[in-house]
Formats: sequence, C-alpha cells, structure tokens
Amino acid sequence: MAGGIFDINIGKVRPGTYINVEAQKKNSVETAERGIAVVPISAKYGKAGSVVEVTSSNANALKNILGYSVYDNEPSMLPVREALKHATTVKVYILAEGKKATATSDTLTATALFGGSRGNKFTVTVVSNPTEGYDVSVYLAGNKVEMFEKVKTVEELIAKKSEYLTFSGTGALSATAGAVLTGGDDGKVTNTEITKFLDDLENITFNAVAFPITGIEEDTFTAIKSKIKYLRDTLGKTGQFVVANYAADYEGVINVTNGVILDDGTEIDAVNATAFIAGITAGALYNESNTYKVYDDAVSVLGLKTNEKADIATKAGELYFSLNNAGEVVIDYDINSLCSSAAQGDKPDGYKKNRYIRVIDTLLDDLKEEFAPAKYDNNDEGWDLIEGRGNAILKQYESDNAINNVDYEKDFLVDRNASSLDATYINIYIAPLDSAEKIYITVKTA
Repeated sequence: MAGGIFDINIGKVRPGTYINVEAQKKNSVETAERGIAVVPISAKYGKAGSVVEVTSSNANALKNILGYSVYDNEPSMLPVREALKHATTVKVYILAEGKKATATSDTLTATALFGGSRGNKFTVTVVSNPTEGYDVSVYLAGNKVEMFEKVKTVEELIAKKSEYLTFSGTGALSATAGAVLTGGDDGKVTNTEITKFLDDLENITFNAVAFPITGIEEDTFTAIKSKIKYLRDTLGKTGQFVVANYAADYEGVINVTNGVILDDGTEIDAVNATAFIAGITAGALYNESNTYKVYDDAVSVLGLKTNEKADIATKAGELYFSLNNAGEVVIDYDINSLCSSAAQGDKPDGYKKNRYIRVIDTLLDDLKEEFAPAKYDNNDEGWDLIEGRGNAILKQYESDNAINNVDYEKDFLVDRNASSLDATYINIYIAPLDSAEKIYITVKTA
C-alpha cells in the first residue's frame, strides 16, 4: 500500500494512506504490535538476499538454512543472539553467498545447498542396509542431521530432497565411509550487497534495523541515513536504524558508541552492540523508555566514559552504555542521533528521545491499519465514523500513558471543506508523553 507524507497543494497519484507528522500542537483499540528487528550478517552459509525469521522457539533448529544453531559459538551468530534477547522476531538477512562445497564418490555427487565455508563441515556416508539398499547419512560438524534408509540408486536419493545437500549423478549407489565436502568459501560483503539490502528493506516489515557490519565507509553511512529517511518520509514505513560511530543527526538513526563484555568473556564492540540495541528498541513498548535498561549478561563496559565525556556524548546524540549504582551495565540514555538545532528545526526536544519516536511510529502504523483506502465513505456519515475511530485511538493512547492533554473536540478532525471526491484530509494533534528520566530533588534541613 502506498504511503508517506503529502503536499496538500499537489496531492498524490496512487490510492494510499498519506500522513504528515507536524512537530507542534495547534489551536477499546489495540495498538500496533512491536518486536521485529532486522539483522544483516556476513554469513558463512546461506542464500544471498534471503530473510530467515528467528524466534526463541526456532533459534536452535535452523542449521539447514544458516548452517548453525543461533546459540553456537560462531561470530556470525553473535549479533543474532544479542538482538534476540529482547526482539520477539529477528529477521536475519544474508548479505552475500560464497562458493558451494562439494564432494564426489563414485556415481554420487553431493553439493551444499548454499555457499559458504560452513559447507566444508558436511560429510556423507553410504552404508549397506541389512535388509536392502543403502542408508545415506548427512553429518554437519560431526552431528548427524539427516538419514535416508534403504536407498538403492542416486535417482532415489535425489527424490528424497535433502534439506542440506543437493545430490546429483545417476546409477546405483555404492558404499562410502565418508565423503567430506570441500571447496566452500565465504562471500565478500561490499557496498553492492549493502545497497541491495537497503533496497530490499522497502519490502521487509521491521521496528528496528541493526548494522553489525565492520568496515562500513562514510559514503555507505550516508546511504544508510538516506534510505531510512526515504523509508520513513516517502514510503511511510516506521522504525529506526541502529549504527555504530556515525553521527547521523537524525531521529531515525540511533548511534551506538561503545560496547560491553559478557559474563562468558565475549567482547561486544559498538558494531555488534547495534544488534542488542535494535532488539531492545524493537521490543520496547511504545509507552516505555529504554533508559537505564540493563544489558543482559553484561558484566562490564568496553570504553566506559567519564562523566565529562558522557556529557559530551549525550549532547552529540550518542547512545552508550554505563554503570548504574548497583554496578550493572545499562543503556545510559535512550536517545537517537538527532542533536543539532539545524537538523532539529521546528521539532521539539522530544524528537531526540526514542520513546517519543516509538509513540509516533506506533500511531502511524495504527492509522494506516484503521484508515486503509476505501474503508469509509467520503461524506459526512463516513467522516463522523472516522473521527469516532480516531478519538478511540487517542483515548487508548492516553490510557496507556503514551500521550497526554488530549482534546477530544479538536485533536482528531476531518477537514470537511478540503475533503472531496476520493481525497480525505485528517488533522491530528498529539503530545507524546516522556518518561521521568531527570529527577531533581531539593532537600532542606533545619
């Protein structure tokens, strides 16, 4: 469905729901669900450009697609695990595919289903079955993942459709103690693959996108910022990008500038920490802040900032980790990279806060769902229904402490003079509610 912002003097060509978000206020509904984080990875196995949905229930059962369990001690799985600590769904995007591993034994050739060095860990055994034919087993890193019993020919084996390997050849099978696949190689991630990923995001639903990719160049960071602005402003998609060490100065981009050490000794630098922040950003309710949220399993901070440097970082729109009074590793301040007055323009200070942005993004998703094209008549009766549903949404948001100071007579109105033919104009005014994060207490003594 088409969406994005609109110019009242120009209008739009395609049917759709177009929404303008203005910064300042002028004179039982369910909210959109959150929890989807996208994590692109430099994979050692997998199909380039594919999206693998990972949840807590299937994270240990995707070896046929990713080559690993998400919980394996494998660097490419690390950002997926970190995002999954708080996201309900992690959409893993395979950036590049390498060369496929292969092995041939007599009449049978086995080729890894996907490219990557992980394919070199496959082994195929063909053992005589006591009754008839052969039992063909597929091993991954020494663990049996598949077995096909009583197979007589290569053609029969092909028809079994392995989830891990592509079998080819013709004729009768013969016994082999173990054919080890070789020649698998990892694909190289370049700007081309990242650009394709950014383009593919147009058709992927998400609440936050991480970039746990090392070696990103300045031009690529610029493209990342441009893409999220395009997605938000032109296509009407919601969500934020999470990057490391890039001062985007834009509310759609969160800039992570330090990392943590986990209790098992694993170091999570700022680049990989983008996955955790994307997960906790995606998983956060629209009416909650992540300020002072604990980083799960972290025991210390990599690059802990002094108070002076922390002040400077906060003013520069950096999200970083610090220690609370109990010595726990926490997100110091749930802010995005918007920091300069030039970039802020007429936007209030709330736009720097991620809770504030989550309220707006969730509202936009709810409005697109409720006010889809052709759902209401474009007349007084339809406008009454629209305003009734709109005020119900505002009431739910106010009840959830996401917004406040709602005027149900003025804050959701159809412009009945401008609306005609197939164009309906709606004006909405909201005041997102923030968390109490700076507590000032004065104690006077006698």
